[in-house]
Amino acid sequence: MESLVFTSVEWAIIDSLHHHQRLNLLGLQKDLGICPQIIFRSLQYLIIRGVISYYRQGYHLNALRFKELVHHYQDQKNLEQECSLMVKTCLQDRESMGLKRIRLDKDDLVILKSYFKQIQKFIEDAKKKKSKEQQETYLLFWGQQAQKNVLNCALNL
Repeated sequence: MESLVFTSVEWAIIDSLHHHQRLNLLGLQKDLGICPQIIFRSLQYLIIRGVISYYRQGYHLNALRFKELVHHYQDQKNLEQECSLMVKTCLQDRESMGLKRIRLDKDDLVILKSYFKQIQKFIEDAKKKKSKEQQETYLLFWGQQAQKNVLNCALNL
C-alpha cells in the first residue's frame, strides 16, 4: 500500500470535503481561510492522486479512498508534520498551549489519564454532532510522556 503523506493544507481540504460533502473553490476558501491559489494547487494534486474529483461545479471526496485516508492520517510522518506545525503555531500564541515539567506519583498519573479519557470522550461526542451553521475547525493535541523517554528520543536523533 502506498504511503499517503499530504501537507496540512491537503489534509484540511480532505477534512472540509468530508464534513461538507461538496464545495467549490470559494466554499473551501471560506471554510479554510487561506489563499485560493494555494487551495487550487492542492486540489489539483489531490485530483491527480485520485483522492477527490470535480463535477457539477464542486469538489467531492472519493468515498472509496476515504477509509484508506483515515488510516494514513495516523501515519508517523503525517502526525509528526501536523504536531510540528501545531507546536510552532501555539508557541506564537502562548495562551493556546502549556507545557509543564512536573513530578507525578502513581495516583496523580491515574487522575491525569482519566482527564485525558474525558477529553477523548468529549471529542468523540463533538465529532458526532451535525450542525448546519458554519463551524470553526480546531486542531487539538494533548498527552504526557515520561521525561526519560523524551530524553532518550532526543539522544537518538
